[in-house]
Order: sequence, then structure tokens, then C-alpha cells
Amino acid sequence: MRERIFVPFPERFYCVASTGNSLPYVTNEEVIQVLAQMDALVAPGGSLYYDMRNWDKILRDRRCFYLYNPVFRDDTRINLMQVWDYHADDSMTFHLLYTFERENRIFQKEEFEEHYYPVKRALLLDKIKEMGYRDIRLLCHPAYITDMDAGEADWYCVIARKEQCPCA
Repeated sequence: MRERIFVPFPERFYCVASTGNSLPYVTNEEVIQVLAQMDALVAPGGSLYYDMRNWDKILRDRRCFYLYNPVFRDDTRINLMQVWDYHADDSMTFHLLYTFERENRIFQKEEFEEHYYPVKRALLLDKIKEMGYRDIRLLCHPAYITDMDAGEADWYCVIARKEQCPCA
């Protein structure tokens, strides 16, 4: 495991957030350390927030392809497809394939890769409960989606309130 250096901030904050599926860029062992470091920055009574892909669903369904609806910008159609590779070490590589079309012809292609360590929801929820968070809410991401079970959504978010100091 890589050694990570945590430099404490001189103050605490009302809300500390991790967005854009950033937690799974580190191993599951390291993500527990990251949550502890985030917790150190949350003031009593403050909130911890994170959003990410639904890794439980991804690991259960084991899809290889993930297609997005096209986006249109002026006279250009932008297509995105992801190809997912599952590795023996329980990590994954997402291959992002973009095509740009104009007048029904592809004029540009772009490819990117992202490497992830899928993290199960229970691991994170258990850790934040252990750290003293209450009023833990699991929501679809974005949170305005209310007609779907957050546990089955492609993305979800968690917001939790840290207990007040007993002396307050």
C-alpha cells in the first residue's frame, strides 16, 4: 500500500464532500482511510457527503458495455460508450469511447481509460456509522430523481450527519 500523508486543516467544516465517483480510485483499504480523513474535517453536527456509481449493481450485473444517450452540440452529435473490463484483483478498467458526428459521419474519435477499485455500499455505510454519523440518507444521484430506488440506480449519493459533541 502506498503511504499517504494527511495534512490536517486548522479548522473543521460544516460539510465535507467527495464527488464524481472519486472514492473508488483508491483500494478499499485506502478508502476507509480516506473516510477517516474526511471525518477529521467535519465539525460536530456537520455533514459528510459522497456520490458514486452503484458498484454493488455493477458487480452483480457484470455488464461489459454501458451506453449513454447522445448529446447534441450545435450541428455535432456526441456519442459515448464505455467498455468495462473486470480484473482478477477485483479492480476494473473503464474504456471510454467518444465519437463525434456531423452529417452522419464520424469526424473525430477519442479514447480514455479509468481504473477503479469497486467499493460496496455496505463497507462505506458501516464505516460512517462506526465513526458516529447518524441520519444517514441514501439517495439517487442526482438527488432530484425520486421515482427510483437508490439501491438500484446507476449512481447514488449518501449524506450523513455527524453527532454533536456530548458537551454541546
